[in-house]
Amino acid sequence: MTVDEERAVDDGTRRRPCGRGLAIRWIVMHCRAKEALFLEVSMSLNHSPETQSKLIARVPDITGRALPEWFQAIDNGPSFLRCDERANWLATEHGLTHGYAAAIVHEHERHRRSRYL
Repeated sequence: MTVDEERAVDDGTRRRPCGRGLAIRWIVMHCRAKEALFLEVSMSLNHSPETQSKLIARVPDITGRALPEWFQAIDNGPSFLRCDERANWLATEHGLTHGYAAAIVHEHERHRRSRYL
């Protein structure tokens, strides 16, 4: 058996040599995994009603600011068209977790809609 044939045998006891193609495939898979993790961060803003009410009830204790203050921060902040953009801005600008930021934005939208009805 030649050296090349021996390398081609994969009986679980020998590792295949990490050629350039395998290394590139690993890098691509690794980058895709990172992209998938990044995409998971921008998750849906829809919480269950029970979770939403629990998050909103804890906002003043966790953040140290009442909801009207957060609503004012959203109104004075950049004018994003999408709720997830507002939640991402609120989370990065004010150091909130994404769950609380999404809950605040959702509650802000709910109050804003009720003002115009």
